[in-house]
Amino acid sequence: MTNNNRKRNENIDVNECVSRATCSVAPTIASLENLAVIILKHLSYYLKELNNIGVKNLQIQHEVVNILATMTALNEFSDHEFYAVVRKGYFILEEVKRTYNDIEILSYKKPEFINTSPDFNEHTTLAKAIRLGENNSIIPDKDFELNKFVTILLISLQSISLNLINYSNLAEFDEDIFHQILSALNKLNNPQITKQMLKDEIREISLLDVNLQIKIAEKFLEYYGGISKVEVSHSTRSGKAILVAGNNFSNLYDVLRITQGKGIDVYSHSNLLIAHAMSKFREFEHFQGHYGSKTENCILDFATFPGSILMTKNFRNNTEYLYRGRLFSTDYIVPTGVKRVVNNNFEPLVEESIKAKGFSKGKIKDKTLLGYDEDEVVAKFKQIVAQLKNGSLKRLYIIGIDALTERENVYYHELMNALEPNEFAISFSYEGKEENVLSINVGNYIPLMSRLLKLLFEDYDITSPNITFFFTTCDVISLSAVLAMSVKGVKNIYMTQCLPTVINPLVFTVFEHEYHVKAISSVKQDLKEIREE
Repeated sequence: MTNNNRKRNENIDVNECVSRATCSVAPTIASLENLAVIILKHLSYYLKELNNIGVKNLQIQHEVVNILATMTALNEFSDHEFYAVVRKGYFILEEVKRTYNDIEILSYKKPEFINTSPDFNEHTTLAKAIRLGENNSIIPDKDFELNKFVTILLISLQSISLNLINYSNLAEFDEDIFHQILSALNKLNNPQITKQMLKDEIREISLLDVNLQIKIAEKFLEYYGGISKVEVSHSTRSGKAILVAGNNFSNLYDVLRITQGKGIDVYSHSNLLIAHAMSKFREFEHFQGHYGSKTENCILDFATFPGSILMTKNFRNNTEYLYRGRLFSTDYIVPTGVKRVVNNNFEPLVEESIKAKGFSKGKIKDKTLLGYDEDEVVAKFKQIVAQLKNGSLKRLYIIGIDALTERENVYYHELMNALEPNEFAISFSYEGKEENVLSINVGNYIPLMSRLLKLLFEDYDITSPNITFFFTTCDVISLSAVLAMSVKGVKNIYMTQCLPTVINPLVFTVFEHEYHVKAISSVKQDLKEIREE
């Protein structure tokens, strides 16, 4: 073995860093990430120049966004898997450069970074690629503090890329947003880049990202026929079955459509829970329910599910690749041992579910109350705002989606039980006392939460010191939203303690010092700080 953070044999090629929770990204993957970003920033220059004269390639635009979105799961890639991403980026760059050089009007322009480009080509081995990533910096200035802001900008770019893909599943690809992504990447080519320049890009991208989430929610509600308050089954029944996991609702809808009338039950998993509250999904009688209750139990859920499993786009869990033959994926990079779904042909998935044993008997479990009645929610929002304005309500706490961990569950239930009579909480996950908690279960679908918050603050200043936000999860979309709230001027922002497998603790200090985000500690201490302000 060449690296102690890797463990390989003929059947397994996994990222041990994440399984031990000892680091944010394994050193070899971090090196490859450096190389991927260098390729992307060079690519952004050529694409912007070509776009200025009306030359564009929609397929390449999608590829760039997919590479950025794929980087959100770095800590779950093996070296070989992410090396495939780097190579894909390199070949796209070479194609774009050929187009650029073939156009005479552009051929005389030589960007400064050409002379310092890493010596990567189609013959570069994985070992050499890792060394190139180690020996080359994303920006010329290797100032440690500056690189922290580069990392935060990349978090925002990854988040908006994920959201752009999700938006494209519901509407047309938004080229304006894509060009904002290119512009931010191209800033990294500037050898005189400063912290303020990076902060300006972070501000612009994070605010654009939140607005994109609201647009996603509007399209989502329109596309899938509106939302209702429903009870969702977590029970199973005997018979053949397919499990669909991840974030891609169009993949789930396609699977439901092609399995209709075939005697196969379909179960959702992880962030697809909210589909059960949407009218178009409720039309399918064989959409049996939601399997499992926590995304953190992915490995256990996959191991116990007796049918075929589809991991949809933008979904990765450290499955250890133990379930060969039953796992399928539509993702950009498919893990070892997982079958790729090509051109949305789900027939092999269906065939495998028929071969599998299925559930021999059903199991009864409690149901989940999901969704909301928008008229009721808006009426309650108006009441809350009126009470804030007349002073009968002193503080409002906004609690985010379910973090799916026992620690968070205990913390937020304790928080809601500690509310004073003149305090109120709006919780998008955890339930509390009805007299001073409004619970709205959005099934961990962040765009719906963003849209409802927009409705809430149409008639009240979001920067009021009476408002406190609790961000309950620590992924790139949540981190981007935190940045947006901060640059908008929100006074009180608390956030869950982020694991080092998600974000480097040294980088998180920038959130604390520059963006005034506080990590939660104990309910008693946090409420004391809030009430004394």
